[in-house]
Amino acid sequence: MSQRSDVDLNAFAQLDGVVLRLVEQQGAQATRRTTDNLDEQAWLEDFLEASKPEPPSAEECAVRHRLLLTPFRYQKRHGSRFATRWERGMFYGSRSRFGCLLEGAYYELVFQNGPDHPFPRSSAMRKALFHVQVCTARALKLQEQGGRELQAKLRDPINNHFCQETGSQMREAGIKAFEYHSARSIEDVIQVGAISCCVFTSTPFDQVEVVVEANENEVAICCLDDNTVHHFQRQQFEVNGVLPQPAA
Repeated sequence: MSQRSDVDLNAFAQLDGVVLRLVEQQGAQATRRTTDNLDEQAWLEDFLEASKPEPPSAEECAVRHRLLLTPFRYQKRHGSRFATRWERGMFYGSRSRFGCLLEGAYYELVFQNGPDHPFPRSSAMRKALFHVQVCTARALKLQEQGGRELQAKLRDPINNHFCQETGSQMREAGIKAFEYHSARSIEDVIQVGAISCCVFTSTPFDQVEVVVEANENEVAICCLDDNTVHHFQRQQFEVNGVLPQPAA
């Protein structure tokens, strides 16, 4: 049954300021992890480049930068928290460094626990944390809506159906961006989703190199600007002893 009445799609809010996002430092690093040797990686890189769709138009996205346009450019193999696999992708970020690292650690644990036999501790992987300015008056602050029942649906760590339905409704209503509380923490960690790249008002700035080490039980992330190491345990993400899987 539709939950359309649970989220107020007309409760527009101004959303501006800085959003942070954690990404692979280079696209080539991502393909290297999925290939057996450099020849295979070179073939895959050439194939991917030739098959890339056009980026969003300049009319929609005035700020032209690969890190900002990429999330909206490709058909997804899997859905995300607020988008099904058949919808255009969204840009996900956070209002805080911790929020970015939290989500990054969760997805690294999902990756490490994917095969039948867990990966050994991986060598140091380099990623990048960047900042970008956003501004739109056509936004929602989902973390401020409803009561406990609605917030429980929005923060459900296992079932993404309600959030994906909400995401579809926001697209239909012309919402450009939104805030919400992370489902990966009992703390109120504010995350950000951009449905349209029109919300960006700057190119990425203040990029920070990040080093990640992970195995099936732990992720350690070091931010090289201050050499702070953040540790995340699989147990903190588990629900009844099971690591939740991302949206299908």
